[in-house]
Amino acid sequence: MSRGGKIVLVGCVGFVGLALIAWALGIATLAGARAVLARRSAPERVAEVGHEIADYAVPEGYVSEYSAKFAGFAIAAYRPEGRRGHLMIAQIPEWVGTDRKDIERQMHRAIADQDGESQLRVEEVREVVVRGEPTTVTVSLGRSSDGFEFKQLFAVFEGRNGTACIMAIDGVDHYDQGTLDAFIASIG
Repeated sequence: MSRGGKIVLVGCVGFVGLALIAWALGIATLAGARAVLARRSAPERVAEVGHEIADYAVPEGYVSEYSAKFAGFAIAAYRPEGRRGHLMIAQIPEWVGTDRKDIERQMHRAIADQDGESQLRVEEVREVVVRGEPTTVTVSLGRSSDGFEFKQLFAVFEGRNGTACIMAIDGVDHYDQGTLDAFIASIG
């Protein structure tokens, strides 16, 4: 790749990073109000927002955690009942101008550029089909700064209204690849 191409690519990745940070700050601001959080965490609302991204079947044993929509961004999150963990589906609007490969590169760069407080190591990379398109699934093994050992699954696909991703995090003792594979297969 030429030097100019690299500069453009770095600029695009930086823009996507800033957009994601702005989005996260917007969600954090919304989450500060109890009434808003209660409304957004209602199971019907989480399902509604999630199904605007894609159709899917929530794995058994997972409960609604929260949802948010802002400026075309959308996120629906679930958690395993009775334990620490997270399963989320999110969408980045088309106007951001990013694609699956940009997000995958940014995720892999984040794994490589860790700050030392948490550790994450890619354990497996494989191809699956999501919504009729080949999709890369990355499974990583990690340890948080508080010593929580976990596995993380990450995949990027085309949602209904832009690039979408799923991320699942669960403790190594509870991580169930079969359950997550069934969830991925249900995405339509």
